[in-house]
Amino acid sequence: MAISQMKKFQLSGYGPLRERVIDTLMSLGCVHIEDARDEMQMEGGQTPPPSIALNPVQTNDLEESLSQLEYSINFTASYLEGQKGLLAMLSPAELTMTSQEIENIRQETDVSRLYSQCLELENRMIGLQLEKSKKQDLLVELSPWQDLDAGLQNLQDMAMVTNQLIIAKKGALPEIQEEISKLTTGFELQVIRESNTMDYLFFLLLKEDTSKILAILNHHGCKLIRFEGIAGKPAEVMRQIQGEMDAIDEEYVRIKKECRDFTKNERDRALVLYDLVFENIQKGQIQAKFAHTREVFFIKGWIRAKDEIFIKGEIEKISPELEIVTLPCLKDDCPPIALENNACVSPFEFVTTLYGRPHYREFDPTPFLFPFFIIFFGFCITDAGYGMILTAISLFILKKFKPTGGGARLVKMLSWCGISTIAIGAMTGGWFGIEVAALPQLFQKIVIINPIENPLDMLKLALGLGIIQIFTGITIKACSNIRDKMFLNVLLDQVSWLVFLIFLLPMGYSFILGGKVSPEIAAVAGKGASIMVIALILTQGRENKGILGKLFGGVISLYNVVGYFGDVLSYARLLALGLATSAIAMTINGVAKMTTEIPYLGYILAGLILIGGHTFNIVINTLGGFVHSSRLQFLEYFSKFFEGGGQEFQPFGRRNKYIYSSRA
Repeated sequence: MAISQMKKFQLSGYGPLRERVIDTLMSLGCVHIEDARDEMQMEGGQTPPPSIALNPVQTNDLEESLSQLEYSINFTASYLEGQKGLLAMLSPAELTMTSQEIENIRQETDVSRLYSQCLELENRMIGLQLEKSKKQDLLVELSPWQDLDAGLQNLQDMAMVTNQLIIAKKGALPEIQEEISKLTTGFELQVIRESNTMDYLFFLLLKEDTSKILAILNHHGCKLIRFEGIAGKPAEVMRQIQGEMDAIDEEYVRIKKECRDFTKNERDRALVLYDLVFENIQKGQIQAKFAHTREVFFIKGWIRAKDEIFIKGEIEKISPELEIVTLPCLKDDCPPIALENNACVSPFEFVTTLYGRPHYREFDPTPFLFPFFIIFFGFCITDAGYGMILTAISLFILKKFKPTGGGARLVKMLSWCGISTIAIGAMTGGWFGIEVAALPQLFQKIVIINPIENPLDMLKLALGLGIIQIFTGITIKACSNIRDKMFLNVLLDQVSWLVFLIFLLPMGYSFILGGKVSPEIAAVAGKGASIMVIALILTQGRENKGILGKLFGGVISLYNVVGYFGDVLSYARLLALGLATSAIAMTINGVAKMTTEIPYLGYILAGLILIGGHTFNIVINTLGGFVHSSRLQFLEYFSKFFEGGGQEFQPFGRRNKYIYSSRA
């Protein structure tokens, strides 16, 4: 349970062997490759001229192909049969194929053709949707005029008269008729339809009066309607359009089936080609880090010490002309970081990496946060029933969907947190918000603290756990200094503060929590704290210049007591979150119980409230438990010993997104 021991890795060889070396390194997935171009020197210490140095591999065409394949994959994803949404994301997306099957797909499938087919299908679908949308809009426009007993093609100017379709505001018609009547009697007006806000009118008028009448209509905010290029009565046209829309729907269904068939036949090809193209892009990018002359190439990087023999053996199989050099880390080196923990602890690397990676010469904090994180998470929820559900869901996801990478670590971590929640929930009497007095006798017997009835005891426990974690952090820092042979720092910076804080504990317990401390212990603690104050003043400013500077630095260091005090109080959030979970659960139960009195539907509503309410409570408090437990690690714990700043160990290797090759 530590940071993997790393070694420098250097490899050089003749140019013709480069491709085989790249393929081997990719298959091994064990070498973290760094940029070596600045280290390749010619005779006399000169770097290779640009004409000799390796030209970056052109990946523009490959990236275009990758973009086309990504489009094809996203397009066909809409027509997959089976699970969709979150469950599909959790399911393993890999295809297991032999090398020969993959090679056949590579030779038989053209990326551009695949992309063009997807684009054509999508364009046809979009075209049908747009066409249907236009016809729907036309139906809406024609709907008010469906009672018009005249062909729309006849609504045009004639020798002596003209006709118009008009939309007028509700209530404006009498005034319009009156004004037009004063102007002329040569018009005919018919109301086709009335709505709550508009009147739909047919106007027949003398052509010579058109401009004057239109001015009146415009004055009243009327709108002139024309249906260009449409023949037939509105009702007949609407029936025709509806028939065309039905035909569009049939065509849409047919094309959708064509898309499903295309997905069934071609999607796997797109997945395979995506990984193959991405693999070639990776090779091109990694080659850009090689140093190179006309005849030779040079690679540098890092490997884990435990992989050294294996890597050398595999590379030597390529050619005896390849030269491999491995070197131990020097003091000033900054190797990448690979964390190594057992199956219990490794899921919690998820939390560590959220904060950062340790540098090479410090402890991996993951094993030290593991017990505290699950305990704090359990305290945030304090409900054994919720813990059972969380554990069951986590184990089901691991069994059914087999997530990988960070997703797998997160789910495994939640399963551990669920187990902790079961234990702490049972000890605090938390079972789906049921009052302790109403629990079975067996459950009541294992209750140690009831946070609802005895919140002060729960607060003392939470603060006590915080003190233990803070002291653990200081101790880890002391161990780190011992390993680095910084014994004076251990004595003056860690041991002195630990002793001082221990002397302050009785006073804090008495004054803050109201606890009883015997006079003898209080006297010893007071004298001890006074002595340690003097010791800290004399030692904490030792790096400053001058006697006054050293003393001033020592006095200022005493302000750290406030920081430690605030850190300890931060753990009170464990009580607050635990009480919140219990209170919400009890409220949900109370509301559900009241709804049972509603006739007929009472028990159905109660069931819905219980399921919905407790589901919400589990989700929101699981999120809260994770966030606040992480915060305690990051701010109160890691600040005592963890420096961070390490670079992740990222070995060059296959990072297939969709396929797994059995290499058979």
